[in-house]
Amino acid sequence: MKPYLDYRYVNPVTLRTSYANHLPYTGINSTGSTGKAWGTAASGYDASGSLMQYKCVNGHLVVGGMINGFDSPNQSITFGGPQGTLTYLFAGDLSNAPSPWTSAGTGNFMMQGEFTTPFRYSADNLGGSDGGFNIFLRKKTGTPEFINFVISTHRSYSLTERSNVFVDPTADAVVVVSTLVADGTRWVTKSPYSASAAPMRSSLLTGESWPSFYRVNISYADMADVLQAAGKTSRPEEWVVSAAAILYEFTGSFNQSVGFSVRAFELYQSDAPL
Repeated sequence: MKPYLDYRYVNPVTLRTSYANHLPYTGINSTGSTGKAWGTAASGYDASGSLMQYKCVNGHLVVGGMINGFDSPNQSITFGGPQGTLTYLFAGDLSNAPSPWTSAGTGNFMMQGEFTTPFRYSADNLGGSDGGFNIFLRKKTGTPEFINFVISTHRSYSLTERSNVFVDPTADAVVVVSTLVADGTRWVTKSPYSASAAPMRSSLLTGESWPSFYRVNISYADMADVLQAAGKTSRPEEWVVSAAAILYEFTGSFNQSVGFSVRAFELYQSDAPL
């Protein structure tokens, strides 16, 4: 679980040996914690300063952070925006990366975790914030091809699925699938045991809690539908999972901030959605 802050959009970040308790925003109580944190100078004394941190709670890894547009240099962006991610990276030899779909037309990739309801503040209500699961897939052979699934558990805007796939113009024509954890979606399959995607909160937290369980699947049929919509002739079994992450981001105005945390983020392969 590699924590990451998008350095393009925040003030300089260093490993923090001391920092403000970000509990009200992230849901992680850092008082007496043996975990680690990386943050801006402001995060050392301000609980809303940009920071990524992790610790162990009851035997489970908890990861989270604060992304604050007010703790960023002045700039303009053309696609995406400030983000914090917590990533399992399957790099190097692609033969060792998860390949959950089979030539028999079966297989399923599943992600799950326990979430706080993320905090969001906006000074001008311009732009939007979202967070949840993020997956990068790579074709096993030939010219490198990538698909990026962005699967929201929480949003500050409409809780609807985008009806078409599209291309990220800043990432070498990566195909993007924008969806959410909800019943009846086209691109992914929500588990019956999972909560549904929900709005963010504006209130502050006073204690640690991860009450919302989310689980989402990408079945063989889901993956085949994405490939067809993207105009690709390859089959699901020709793709591997190159990275799987928890992702939080805001776009548009920098007069926003988002705080979040997730416990027990896990990845599974199965024969069918669970």
